[in-house]
Amino acid sequence: MILEQLTLRNFCLFAGEQVFDLRPGRRDGRHLPIVLFGGINGGGKTTLLDAIQLALYGVRARCSKRSQMSYDDFLCESIHHGAAANAMAGVSLSFRYASDGEEHLYDVCRSWRVVEGRVREELRVLKDGVPSLWLADNWPQLMEDIFPLDISGLFFFDAEKIRTLAEDETSSKALGAAIKSLLGLDIVERLITDSTVLQTRLAKKDVPPEHKAEVAALEQGLIGRSVR
Repeated sequence: MILEQLTLRNFCLFAGEQVFDLRPGRRDGRHLPIVLFGGINGGGKTTLLDAIQLALYGVRARCSKRSQMSYDDFLCESIHHGAAANAMAGVSLSFRYASDGEEHLYDVCRSWRVVEGRVREELRVLKDGVPSLWLADNWPQLMEDIFPLDISGLFFFDAEKIRTLAEDETSSKALGAAIKSLLGLDIVERLITDSTVLQTRLAKKDVPPEHKAEVAALEQGLIGRSVR
């Protein structure tokens, strides 16, 4: 997954439309895979990370400024305060992703405005420049398959919080589970568990009829002990 471009429209402190080039650079024939944003406190660095998360994950995004607000309240508060009352706000992210040996360009565009006191949000997803209603409707699950939310913190993070990310036990477990899912290791674990269950069932079928009642009684006894 290679990020290409981030576009903000009346989002937080960014008025109007602002476009950021995220394509990895090259130097002396080598790829430069890390993109850094620098600036003074309050300059909008964290807002850019929030915009990327919001574009990809929507209501599930872990945006720094959301705190305990509802999603609608967060979107409402994220509209640039200098924008007109009915102005449209939004975030758009373009990235390339290879699947089955073919690379495709995706554009994820979220936009919203306040209409009669309520937030109206729209999600548009384009694949290779062509809008797809199916992708938009199924985007949350597709995004989880492409880039699980739990590992997003490994790639989009405030450098000042990296120590907390590394030391927090809960985050470590969640990241471990997400990495297993990304690599397909969770499927292997499920197969091992399912094969054990299948072996047990097959073994029960081979038990002579006269011993089945005894096995059932022993199993019931074990269940009773675990309940107590």
